[in-house]
Amino acid sequence: MMVPVLAATGGSARSSTAALLACGLAERGETVLVDLARRWVSPWPMWVDAATSEPGGIADVPPSQPVTTRQVRDAAVTVQAGPAPWQVLTDRQAWQAPPLDVPEDAAAWHQLVAVGGWQCAVVDTHWAVGEDLALAAHRAGPSVTQRWTGLPCVVPVWCATATGPGVDRLMAALAAAEEAGLPVQDSVVALTHTADGRLPAPVRAACALLADRVARLVEVPFLPRLRSHGPLPTEELGKKGAAAAEDISSAVLGTARDRYGSPLPNAAIPDPV
Repeated sequence: MMVPVLAATGGSARSSTAALLACGLAERGETVLVDLARRWVSPWPMWVDAATSEPGGIADVPPSQPVTTRQVRDAAVTVQAGPAPWQVLTDRQAWQAPPLDVPEDAAAWHQLVAVGGWQCAVVDTHWAVGEDLALAAHRAGPSVTQRWTGLPCVVPVWCATATGPGVDRLMAALAAAEEAGLPVQDSVVALTHTADGRLPAPVRAACALLADRVARLVEVPFLPRLRSHGPLPTEELGKKGAAAAEDISSAVLGTARDRYGSPLPNAAIPDPV
């Protein structure tokens, strides 16, 4: 199962939502978190390096040549956040190293995950969905978002902060996605609280509208240590974080079963090269 974590803009709690998803899904099966962002803007290299000295990194996957399951697995770093371990594929090179020449095509990443043999891949994306869809509308070919949401056995998760501006951008992005024919009705929305207490009135109104447009809506509680320190090690999650991981992963699994049946179909097997 592929779970691309999407957002209308930066600062939407995308990486922390992806971390909670990986924590929760790892209890159900072997899970990898795929970090698509460049290392200069991604929190994952820092989070992983702070938690383990284990070697590994996406740079260890040989480019433009056949790879084995062992090579892909060795490039992923095993971390412990939540009851079960999971793995992270991210760029852990030194800051001065040249940028990696990684594929942009979602199908290439899907095949890499299949070669690695994971049952679930949580994909921490980096682009602004609204901009991506708008650009695609004025050029030939599908958008990046459309390629990811068109993969086999996929459940998109849309993130936003539980604020007036956050839900405004989310609603605009979802409207653009519906216009482009993306499976919004088979998606999960995760709204992250930015403080303790009741949701603002505009956010409550947006939740009422979203209930009929998406498969499931999950509220993620205010978890300041997760946002500032990341999910590693385990104690950074706390009881609220563990409950949030359970809620959002259950929403994703429930949506997948509604769409694809239960049990879920077997993962695709890449063609030999």
